[in-house]
Amino acid sequence: MYADDLNTPLGQDQGRQSPKRRAGGARTVVTLLVLCGVAAAGWALFTHNPFGGGTVAVTPAKPEPKAYMTSPDAAPATTGALPTKPAAEPPAGSKTITIIDGATGARKDVVVPQ
Repeated sequence: MYADDLNTPLGQDQGRQSPKRRAGGARTVVTLLVLCGVAAAGWALFTHNPFGGGTVAVTPAKPEPKAYMTSPDAAPATTGALPTKPAAEPPAGSKTITIIDGATGARKDVVVPQ
């Protein structure tokens, strides 16, 4: 070691340096997040949406038959009533349960043996 190194003050030969930024990356990330939040809030406040996010168009599940699908001159495929089976008698000692469809109102009898 040189004796001169211990007697001279440190940092005298360097130029004046600016202080270093310690949280530059974190500050940039926070700034970008805030800008995204401001943009989303501005979009929500100033965009014209009269339905408020609801449905815009509603279509029926079963569309009405069009005039070109049926012609008034065409005869129906079946002209008479459909043949029906005679009602069979339930076996002795069984119960008949009637099930009614809530959507169509159709009734169906079910025989349950005991």
